[in-house]
Amino acid sequence: SDHIQQILPAKIATAVEAAPPSLTRRDAALPSGGAKGKAIAVIGMRRAGKTSFLHQCRADLLAAGRPAESLVYFNFEEGSVFRNGSSV
Repeated sequence: SDHIQQILPAKIATAVEAAPPSLTRRDAALPSGGAKGKAIAVIGMRRAGKTSFLHQCRADLLAAGRPAESLVYFNFEEGSVFRNGSSV
């Protein structure tokens, strides 16, 4: 757990600074009028474009003026976060 506490602040800072990748835009959007402060789950089959969709949504929100600090994308499957069987 100490490893995770050491690495997470750096990973989050990197995620805040990172621009969304340039991807082919899809005709999809987050539902409007959802409950404020509630999470929206993006589900789908493997390799269906869920991560690309999230990057597209993040880019749209950044373009609309949302602060980057509120739109952090973090990949928990990245190997450098977990070491020696650590888990969150």
